[in-house]
Amino acid sequence: MTMPRTDPRAPTDAPVPASTPPTPPALPAERRGVGTIVLLVLAPLLCCGGPLILVALAAASAATLATLGGVIGGLALALGGVAWITRRRRGAAACCAPGPRAWWR
Repeated sequence: MTMPRTDPRAPTDAPVPASTPPTPPALPAERRGVGTIVLLVLAPLLCCGGPLILVALAAASAATLATLGGVIGGLALALGGVAWITRRRRGAAACCAPGPRAWWR
C-alpha cells in the first residue's frame, strides 16, 4: 500500500481522495545564513553570560591601560631624569673653570 500521490505508476491527473488535505505549493529551499547561527549561539550566551563577558572585557581593558600607563610613566620619568641631569651638568660647567675630563664624557 502506498500513500496517495506517491505511486509513480499512478496517472498525474488522478483524483485526490477527500480525506487527504491539500498540500501547499512547494517553496524554494531556504538557506540559513550566518544570522541564524549567531542567534542560536550568541543569544543564550549574551542573555546568561552577558555580565560575565562585560566584567572580563572591563578587567582586560583596565589591565591593558594600567600596563600602558606604567610604560608611558616610566618613559616620562626617565626622560625627565635625563633632562634634569643634563641641565645640571651644563649649568655647573658654565659657572666654574673647566676641570679634568672624565673617561665617560
